Amino acid sequence: MKMITMSESKKSIRLNRYLALCGIGARRKVEEHILAGKVTINGEVVTEPGRQVEGADA
Repeated sequence: MKMITMSESKKSIRLNRYLALCGIGARRKVEEHILAGKVTINGEVVTEPGRQVEGADA
């Protein structure tokens, strides 16, 4: 998986866009995985493709 660095001017980004930019898949495909509950952030299952993620999220 490719990692991207978030600039100071862009402190957060939508989860589906972030995963697509990392090369996981197209935004629509990534959205399907998120809606199916296959994605976690900080150990918590996320089902909202538009959720904002920040550099500190894992």
